[in-house]
This record gives sequence, structure tokens and C-alpha cells, in this order.
Amino acid sequence: KQAGWNRTSVEYANRGLDTPGLPDETIAKLDAIRAHALFYVGDLAGADDSGRRADAAGRVCESFGASVMGLTARSLVAQAAGRLDDACDFARSATDTADRVGEGAVNWHPRIWLGNAQTSTDLFDEASRTFDLGRRETERLGTRWAVPLWHYYRAALLAAWGRLDEAIAEADAGVSTAEQMTAFQLALPILGALVRLSVARDELAVASEHLEHMHRLTANGITAAPEDVAWSEAVLLEATAGPGVALQTLTDIYDALPRRPVLIAQDPAAAAALVRIALGAGDTARADTVVAAARRLAASNPHVRSLAGASAHAEGLRHRDPRLARMAVDLLRTAPRPLVLASALEDGAAVVLARGDRPTADTWYREALEITGSCGALRAQERLAKLIGNR
Repeated sequence: KQAGWNRTSVEYANRGLDTPGLPDETIAKLDAIRAHALFYVGDLAGADDSGRRADAAGRVCESFGASVMGLTARSLVAQAAGRLDDACDFARSATDTADRVGEGAVNWHPRIWLGNAQTSTDLFDEASRTFDLGRRETERLGTRWAVPLWHYYRAALLAAWGRLDEAIAEADAGVSTAEQMTAFQLALPILGALVRLSVARDELAVASEHLEHMHRLTANGITAAPEDVAWSEAVLLEATAGPGVALQTLTDIYDALPRRPVLIAQDPAAAAALVRIALGAGDTARADTVVAAARRLAASNPHVRSLAGASAHAEGLRHRDPRLARMAVDLLRTAPRPLVLASALEDGAAVVLARGDRPTADTWYREALEITGSCGALRAQERLAKLIGNR
């Protein structure tokens, strides 16, 4: 599992679970490993069921590490399905168990997934504190396997906060650590993050190098969630080859959105980006799929302002609706994701300008330019500077 051969991990776990007379503790541990491996091969229902069994069996036989692993797998599944409160609850329950039991359970570091869930629900300060505490635990216990994951999820938080240079430094450290440990599954999603961050920094050659590194790993059978692999490749392809080519890489992600909206849950800016790619490729049906998925995700998590703003942004972009564009900007001003706001300002400016509202468009373009400049999002910054200069 740690080497990234998730399908093989599932096969071995299944063989083990089919063995008669296994001790309950072994069954709980096998189900815990199986739950995480099933998640990364896309079987959400199977992962959730295996995680539920691992948690229940682990509590009965006092194999609390298996219980913690089962709960964190269920947290990942809930997030992937767009049930963000459930994702937080499962991860918090795992953390409470680990804190109560101590070694044997705390060694599985459930704060990794608690911080991840908190980031998805816009609780950035809480997520930062969770990550800091968890990393100190890792140093105290010497559990090196967790180090790349701390780097990965901390990089995701920093990117969401708009601190791109810090996010790249965190991700670079994560790849180095993962490869030193030969934990290639952990390297793969971090490389995906580096592809996306490098595109945002307008470093396309660097992004291509990271993508080639990813391809070498996947060619050896290493698997990761499609949001880490296909989405990262599509972001680079959209920048270098256009939306039509990017769309070809994303068909499975578009088609899975109704049941798996995790890409938007993790990065609300992806909703409008997916609409933009679909419209650029002439695929209005898939643009409508994104709008519907973003709307359902926001409705299911009404306290997450980023998701409400992202939904209005995506729908406003799809229908060129100035009312929705204004709603998106207003909502995202109250959320902690500056680059999501900048994207809504840029798209919204084009929409209101088409309706003749030049003063608002000018104000929004300049605000988006200021945000992207302060975050180090050089690609968007250069694009906005040209838009303003050409006006």
C-alpha cells in the first residue's frame, strides 16, 4: 500500500480476509488497509464499507490503530462524495480515539485527514493548528511515513491561502522525502500539486518536468486519485495546447462529478475552470454537468462560503449572467481563498463589461490584478495586466 500499488494491496487484503479462522485483530487491520487502497482505485462504496468494518472490529478487539485507519478512510470517502461535515466528523473521531489511546493509534496520525477536511470547509486557521500539532507528534514518535503527507496537505492549505511560493517549497520537500523513503504513492499527488502550482507561477517548463516525473511513476503501476493525476495534466494542457486537448484528459472527471465532486470540494476554483474548459471545447453539456455538481455541493455544505461563491461563479460564467457574477464576488469576499476571488473577479469583469458596466469591470480587473500579484500567481497576473493595458 505504501509503495502505491493499490490494486495489488486490495488483492492481498482480499486473500487475507478470505482465510478462515483469522484473529479479529488481523481482520480489522486488513480491512483498514483495504479501505485506503480501495479509495485510491476509485471504489468509494467499497472503501467506506471496509473502513466501517475496520472501525467497528478495531473497537471491539481493541486494535485501535485499525479503527483510526478505518475512520480516516471514511473521511476521505465522505470528502470525495461532497459530505464535508461527515469528513470532518470521521477524522475528528479518529483523532479523539488516537489521543485517548496513545501509541498504537496515534502513530497513524489522523490529524493529517482532520486538517485536510478542515481545509475543505474553509477552516484554515484550525487546519494550520492541526497540521502543526500533528507534525510535532510525528517528530516525537519518529514515524517518518507520515512526513510526505504533512507536506502535501500543508502545501494544499498554503496554495488555498494564496501563498504559492511557500506551497511550492512545502511540496518540493514532500517529493524529496517520499522518494527517499521509496513511498512513491505519496510522491505522486505532491507532484500533481507541483504541476498546478508551476502553471500558476507561469513556469510551464518546470510543470512539464513534474508531469513527466508523474508519468514515470504511473507507468510503473503507481496509482493516485484522478484529481491528483488527470486534473494536473489537464491544467498544463489547457495552458499549452488549449481547452480541447485538456477536455480529452478530463472526460472521466466530468462524468464522475455527480457522484464524486471532490475536485471542487478541494479547490473551489476548479468549478469555473472546468466550465471554462468545456465551453472552450464546445461541450456545453459537460459545462452544465459542472454547474449542477457545484450547485449540489454548495447546497449540501451551506456553511462553506467558498463553495457557494464557486457555484455562483461557475453558473454565472456558463450563462454570462451579471447577477450571478456579482453574487459570486460578494460571497467570495467573505471566504479565505484569495485566488478563487481573483478568478471570479476576472470572469465577472468580462460578463459585466459585455452588459456595458465598464466602471465595475475596470474595478474588478484591477482588484484581481492586485490579488494575483500579491499571491505570486504570475500567469494570471500577466493575463490581467494585458487586459487592463489593452483597454
